Amino acid sequence: MPRLRSPLERVCPAYELPVGHRNVRITSMAREENGSQLPQLWHYTTGVHIPLILDAGKIRAEDPSFLRPPQIPVTWFSLNQVWEPTACKVTLPPEAGPTIMRRATAEACCGLFRIGVDQSVAPFRVHQLIPIARAERWKVKAYKRVGISFGACPDDWRFTPNEVPEDRWRTIQIWDEASREWLPYQHEQRFHSRRDALVGAFD
Repeated sequence: MPRLRSPLERVCPAYELPVGHRNVRITSMAREENGSQLPQLWHYTTGVHIPLILDAGKIRAEDPSFLRPPQIPVTWFSLNQVWEPTACKVTLPPEAGPTIMRRATAEACCGLFRIGVDQSVAPFRVHQLIPIARAERWKVKAYKRVGISFGACPDDWRFTPNEVPEDRWRTIQIWDEASREWLPYQHEQRFHSRRDALVGAFD
C-alpha cells in the first residue's frame, strides 16, 4: 500500500526529516474560570527549522548573536490563530502583505509548521522585554514598528525567557496551501532502512 505523501514532501520533495524523533506528549488545555478553553499560543516555524526543533526535543530561544548585551534571548509565540507575519523568512517589501509573504516563505523554506502550547507556557507580553530580557526601550519600540509594517499585531506576541521542551507542546501542525488549512502533523518512526526519512502523515 503506497504511503501518503505529506504537504511537506509536495512542497519540497527532496527534503528529508531526520530519523528517531520521540512522540510528542499532548497536555491538557488551559481553561478560563468559566470553563471555556483559552486559545493556544503558537510557535510558527518552517520546514527548514522543524527538524532541528524535533531533533532537540525543545523550542530554543532566539539566536543570542543577534542581540546586544545585556539583552538575553527569549522564545517567541503568537496568539494569532492563522499566521504570525513576523515569522516570514523572505525579504519582500511590507506592501506585499502577509499572505504573499507567507506563501513565499512556504516555497522558500520547505513548508510552514506551528507548535501549539498553553498560554501559561509563555505569559509575557512584548513590553515586558524591558525588565525580563533587559531589552532597551528603543529596541522594543522598533520591534513593534517593524512588526506592524508587516501586518503583525504586537498585542498577539508572547514570550518566555526559557526554552520550551516537547512535554509542554500540545500539538504540531503543517500548513496545506491547497486547502488553506492547518492540518495535524504526526511524525512517524516507520522506516525500511537507515536511509529512509521520517515522514509526515495526517491523523
